Amino acid sequence: MHDSLGYYQEKLYSVSNNMGMGISGLTPDGRILHKYMKNECLNYFYVYNNQHPVERLVTKVSEKSQRKTFGDSKRPYGVGTLIAGADKTGPKLFRTCPSGLYYEYYAYAIGSRCQTANTYLENNLDSFPDCDLENLIRHAIEAMKKAQDISINEKNLDIGFVSQGNNFTRVDEEWLATLLKPKEQPKQSGMVVDS
Repeated sequence: MHDSLGYYQEKLYSVSNNMGMGISGLTPDGRILHKYMKNECLNYFYVYNNQHPVERLVTKVSEKSQRKTFGDSKRPYGVGTLIAGADKTGPKLFRTCPSGLYYEYYAYAIGSRCQTANTYLENNLDSFPDCDLENLIRHAIEAMKKAQDISINEKNLDIGFVSQGNNFTRVDEEWLATLLKPKEQPKQSGMVVDS
């Protein structure tokens, strides 16, 4: 019973219609940053009646994280985030660090043993523009499989995506189950003639 109750913690959050975030590190710190981001998006929407620009929000989160590094009364946030969003400038992917630094990427992984996943993503980066959504998700799953030493299944895997004009969406367990199955190769037929 304990396996189903507390083993896998929530690591993927919806921030607004056009943005989502994944965390690696201390989950309570990630929840604090998630709540901050949601409030900033709501305030922006009430004032400007529009979605919060992704990079501006990432800058605010980074400044908030950086302020925690130079005070003697509080500890820094112990969480890194991966923030995906789409705004008027197009789809974006950012990584923030507990130090307050942030970086923009085309594809990136965070967490334990992420270097293996990032190597896979770098090696396959050229094929991503030609992929449809399903194949992009399959690439993400393959990168995670290479980096993990546990069996990945639909119960311990969360995937979300956002694109221009579409809301942030979490992939449900049924769709994940079908994506985790190996892709069927078309049957090949032919003849071999030996002379």
